[in-house]
Amino acid sequence: RSLPHKKVANILKMYPRYANDYRPYFTIHDSEFQEFTSKTHAPSRIILGVTNPYFNKALQHWPNVIILDSDPDKTLKILNPKEHTSSSLRGKPGFYTRYKPFLNKDKNVKKLLRNDRQRPAEVENIMLRRYLTELTHTLMIPLEQYISSLMPLQKQLNPFRQPPLLQQFQQEAFINSLNDSNFKSAELKGLRGSWKELYRKFIKSPNFELWFQSKRTEANQRSVRILLY
Repeated sequence: RSLPHKKVANILKMYPRYANDYRPYFTIHDSEFQEFTSKTHAPSRIILGVTNPYFNKALQHWPNVIILDSDPDKTLKILNPKEHTSSSLRGKPGFYTRYKPFLNKDKNVKKLLRNDRQRPAEVENIMLRRYLTELTHTLMIPLEQYISSLMPLQKQLNPFRQPPLLQQFQQEAFINSLNDSNFKSAELKGLRGSWKELYRKFIKSPNFELWFQSKRTEANQRSVRILLY
C-alpha cells in the first residue's frame, strides 16, 4: 500500500534539493499523530502514506490529499477540498488540493501515459521521469544562470585578501532578468502561464533555501580553490 507513496517520493528525488520529510507507513499510533492531525496550526511539510480510512476525516484540513482508486488504471480527478469535507463524498478517490496552479495543464503529458494501453509500465515510468526532469531543468536553468552572475569576478580575487563571497540573492532582480526565451522549450509543448509568480512562490519555499545554501557553499569554496591553486 505504500508503493504509490514511494512513487511520489521517487519523483521528488529528481528535484535537486527536497527539504521536507515523508513517512510511507504512518498510523494513528505514531508519536506525531496529534501534531499532524491538529487543526490549530498549519499542516507540516511532509508526505504521509496511510491506509486507515480514519485519516479521510483526520486530514481533511490538509491542503493536498490524494485518495487512490482500487483500480490503478483509473485517472484521478482534481477535486475541490470542500468535497473532501462533505460526509457524502468523503473517501471518494481523487486529488483534493487548495493549490492554485500558476501554469496551465500540459495536455501532452496524457499522451505519455496509457496512450494505447500496450506500452509496458516500466517504459511509461521512464517517459514520465524524463518529462518531469526536463520541466525541472526548465525551472532551474534561469536560477543557475542568475547564481553565476552573483559569483565574484576573477579580477576581484586577491591572494592577500579574504576571498569575496557570493553576492546576496535578490528576488526582484532575478524576476526582472527573466524573459520569454527562458521558457520557450516548455511553451512549445503547450505549458504556459505565470512563470514569474511560480518563481516567487518557489523562492519562499524551504526547498529553494536548501538549494541556494548548497550553491552558495559551492561558489565560496570555488573562490578559495582558485586562490590556493
